[in-house]
Amino acid sequence: MSTPTLLAPPVGSPVARPNEGRDRDAVLVVGMQRRESLAVVRSLRRGGYHVVAARCGPKRYTENSRAVHEVVELPPVHERYDDEWVECLGEMTERDRPVRFLFPVGDDEIEHFDRLRGRLPASLFCVMPTSDVVELCLDKSRLLPLVDSLGIPCGRFAAATVGIDLDAALEHVGLPCVVKPATELVTLVGAKAIVVRTPEDVRRLREKCPDGAPVVVQSFSSGPRHNVYFVAHHGDLRQTVQVEILRTDRPDGTGYAVDGRSVAASDSLLDHSSRLVRAIDYHGAGCLQYLVEPNGQTTFLEINSRIGANSAIAVACGVDSPLRYVEAFDDSLAAPIEMVATRRRRYAWTVGDLQGLAKASRKGDVGLAGSLRWLLASGWSLAAANVHVTWQWADPLPTMSLLAGRVGKLLRPTSPAASAREHDATPLVAGR
Repeated sequence: MSTPTLLAPPVGSPVARPNEGRDRDAVLVVGMQRRESLAVVRSLRRGGYHVVAARCGPKRYTENSRAVHEVVELPPVHERYDDEWVECLGEMTERDRPVRFLFPVGDDEIEHFDRLRGRLPASLFCVMPTSDVVELCLDKSRLLPLVDSLGIPCGRFAAATVGIDLDAALEHVGLPCVVKPATELVTLVGAKAIVVRTPEDVRRLREKCPDGAPVVVQSFSSGPRHNVYFVAHHGDLRQTVQVEILRTDRPDGTGYAVDGRSVAASDSLLDHSSRLVRAIDYHGAGCLQYLVEPNGQTTFLEINSRIGANSAIAVACGVDSPLRYVEAFDDSLAAPIEMVATRRRRYAWTVGDLQGLAKASRKGDVGLAGSLRWLLASGWSLAAANVHVTWQWADPLPTMSLLAGRVGKLLRPTSPAASAREHDATPLVAGR
């Protein structure tokens, strides 16, 4: 494939957008498989931009959104297609309605286009930070020492290589601790992190983790996770909303957030966030993550150079991070106004919640009683939420198509071989 293919427009009439008359430039959004892509296309459509969805493989549910003006078939996001991407993007900047902004949604997409940045057309603006910032955000082994040097609490930590100095790192940090991949682009047994509490956990970690895998060991904190969604302008923190994570899709509290609420901004987290954003001269939107103990003690976890998977709540609270991200690279616009969001909202990601329950049940991580408690908690989250990560009454088709696909997958029988792979045969470090 060397030419972008225009596909049929999404079904349904466009959603109402107050800035329709402004008729802004076209934005190509890449990463339709990610749940935050819905928040991106809806936000940009409301802001008056012409939204172009990139189909880089199978059709994704976000393509059904009324916020999408057109869908274009493009190569997969992989280095073997670099040359084709460069050619396709060159053509898209020269068409009748040229694409002016490229919006990579997730870490994989950001890393991919950061690598191609020097080969892309000069008229195309990449909606992401500079290469130095992208690389720093993706590499925890470099990020944590910088954060520590800024006086931002991050607990005890150590970078290690499995099979070489993992034992020394575990001894330095102590138990309990959390072991994570050194980069955001891989996972640990399909998880973002593994909690290591006992010598038996250490033994299992050594057995599963292949030699040579780079990891980061960080001291364990029992406090809930707090996300700070932010918009920065050349190192100046301009807009923030703080969200407390109430539950995740894993029984141990790691994994992806499925239930959360906006809370009053913490002075300490605002200070920490401002210091880091200024130190790395961050420009655009992003998401900072911390753990907050009941006594107020904080521990820095990471900074993401993307808008955050559940950024729909940030938009609902008044920090329209997808729109502000694009506007940060529009020279015709002024810097965003300073604002700390005060609206109180609660969000739910019910599809991910139920997927987490199904996976935990299959693996034996929760029994019957635990499954029933999980179901009740999921139902309460659904009822209590006034923001849903994918669902909107004005734009129902994406969620309906997503649920139809998930139900179909659950109804298909699982082979014994696939079940065995899910239980134990997954390598500790899995690539994207």
